[in-house]
Amino acid sequence: MKCRHCGSSCTHALPGELTTEEALKLCDDIAGLGLMWITLSGGEPLIRKDWNLIVKRLRNNGVVPNLITNGWAVTEKVLETAKESGIGTLAVSLDGLESYHDYMRKPGAYRRGMNALRMMRDMDISAGVITTVSKKNLPELPAFKDTLSEVGVRFWQLQIGLPMGNLKENSELI
Repeated sequence: MKCRHCGSSCTHALPGELTTEEALKLCDDIAGLGLMWITLSGGEPLIRKDWNLIVKRLRNNGVVPNLITNGWAVTEKVLETAKESGIGTLAVSLDGLESYHDYMRKPGAYRRGMNALRMMRDMDISAGVITTVSKKNLPELPAFKDTLSEVGVRFWQLQIGLPMGNLKENSELI
């Protein structure tokens, strides 16, 4: 989405990204370290065609896999796959109410994210939200909290945007 506050400025796949086999080996290594849970994020982790295999391998190794998505690609099928694969918490990055969120990401992103949260509630999937706090969304966070409660969000993580990646170019938000 090329979000205005993304710290990684993800625009394309990097050379040398992990193959499926390498990612699954890493899942085994993570379990060998004794980690209890891990969060898969991005960019957008649902872009990986093997995301569900990674989730399943982590779960089979005794590691609780959580995933953060922008919500754009979330469908009932994706949620069914996530549930079958053993997802712990599925979190949607939502930055505030519709006008602000779509400004930060792209038009329609808020509605897609909220729809993902409603589907998660209806499918009994543990739903969370990650919000990057800026000067512009701080005043609307109380109303946003009420909105999140209405759709069954169980976890809300607030994080402060740091001047790196795309946010470095949008310093008026810091």
